[in-house]
Amino acid sequence: MANVKLLLENERLRMLSMALIVIIVFETAFILSSGFSTSSTYATTQHTILTNSSNVALARLSGEMENASAKMEFGWGNVINEMVSANALNGSLMSKYAVNTRQIGAINGTSNDDIFIDSANSTFDLYALWALGMNNENPIINNGTIMDFGGDPYSLASTGGYAPLGKLQLGNLSLIKLTASEQALVLDIADNTYRPCCNNPASFPDCNHGAAQLGLIEIMAAHGSNSSSIYNALEKFNEINYPEQYAEIAAYLNSTQGISMDAVPAETILGRNFSSYAGSAAIHQYLASKGLLPPSGSGGSSC
Repeated sequence: MANVKLLLENERLRMLSMALIVIIVFETAFILSSGFSTSSTYATTQHTILTNSSNVALARLSGEMENASAKMEFGWGNVINEMVSANALNGSLMSKYAVNTRQIGAINGTSNDDIFIDSANSTFDLYALWALGMNNENPIINNGTIMDFGGDPYSLASTGGYAPLGKLQLGNLSLIKLTASEQALVLDIADNTYRPCCNNPASFPDCNHGAAQLGLIEIMAAHGSNSSSIYNALEKFNEINYPEQYAEIAAYLNSTQGISMDAVPAETILGRNFSSYAGSAAIHQYLASKGLLPPSGSGGSSC
């Protein structure tokens, strides 16, 4: 029991550190807002230095990942406007990161144009989806693992680092209502979707990207998207936010199986073996051992 308590305490300390990092990133963004580029820290994680000629193709792959995109056949509806009205989302902050009139309209509740998941919209989409995932009333939040974490769901990066985004109203806003079958789909996909900065699935959204994944799953399920479409959009979301990690996955598949990443189902790519922190680190170390990458670095990514 003592060992379990120690593990929980260590995990809580890790999450508090992640929350502080998120706050520092927000504060830096505010200070530099006049010269902010849509290719932000959240959208591009560049911690692998490609040094030898064999990595030219990997560098190209990384650029391709960052330029991934997915188009939804629906808009934000009133979701963003309702969060702004409830102070769960800072309208002025979102306006700073809006890159087109569609997004301004979504903030004001006057536009329902299709949602685009791409690098140009990455910061706006990340913040909106993060807010949706954490504030929407859903069993994954209200009755899920996040509520049992050390007895304090507010000690996580997705919650403790939320303040600059707005007033967190954890699971208290009825933004998206799902049928029983839609909820089952959301839970199934969230349980099997990872990101390279953490070892937890989207059903335990302990960081901002995990929360955003959950928000994306929910809004797509509510609009009738099937499992395949949701997984494909999630893969594009991850590619945009973790381009080098997904370039490494592509290089790993080519090296070990002689296939393109496009030949592997998105559901498999998003699983623990490829997309978790541990999976990403293992792939990075494999490539390093083959001389395809410098041996330094863990291969994971920060939130």
